[in-house]
Amino acid sequence: MITYYFDLENRTKEAFLDLFSRKKQLPTFQELSIALDIDQEDIQLVFDRETDILESIYAGYIKQYKDMLPEVEGFNECTLEEKLSNFIYVMFGILEKDRAFVKATFEQVISQWTSGNHFYRAIEDVLSMFIQANNHQKENSSTPWEILKNNQSTQIYQGFLEYINIQLLVNTYIELFKFWLDDYSNDFEKTAAYADQMTTFWANAVSTGLSGKADSTDFHNSDVAEMLAG
Repeated sequence: MITYYFDLENRTKEAFLDLFSRKKQLPTFQELSIALDIDQEDIQLVFDRETDILESIYAGYIKQYKDMLPEVEGFNECTLEEKLSNFIYVMFGILEKDRAFVKATFEQVISQWTSGNHFYRAIEDVLSMFIQANNHQKENSSTPWEILKNNQSTQIYQGFLEYINIQLLVNTYIELFKFWLDDYSNDFEKTAAYADQMTTFWANAVSTGLSGKADSTDFHNSDVAEMLAG
């Protein structure tokens, strides 16, 4: 039974994308039930709303990225900046395959930026994994005196900074995806400049704990932001 519903979930998402590609609008449960030749009630046992299918498709894009990571040789030894950059550029490649669909639906998906949003959570999981691994590497390279200074109150404060950094970083990634969708420069050169500046900025902010300064105002006031606006 579990296998049936897992298969139905994947078939529903495939049918959703196929119907959209032909009709250029989001399909309804009725249209999906006809396409899949099953009762509409069966689909609604997996997805409560059509928008849930949309969010699941976007979360699936992030899953594609995570599934690729074990195949990347030496990825765990990469710096935080390299991991952040890898996430951006590989995701561009994944989203590019469904660019028309993503461009038509992205605003709807991100219109509810909450912790319950599947796409938001999926991005958050990846970035949390990167930042926690970075913090673990820093701890392993600390001297005994530095470890001794890391008392409980400091650890709580660092945990709070980590949480703030992740939330701000997720929002920055989403803004970057929006920018990419509207970028008509040659070879997306403006997006590349934006992405490279962003990864350097955030890798430094996270590594040094400067979350108080790592906000959108500081980043968008940078030289590259002025160039992008031109």
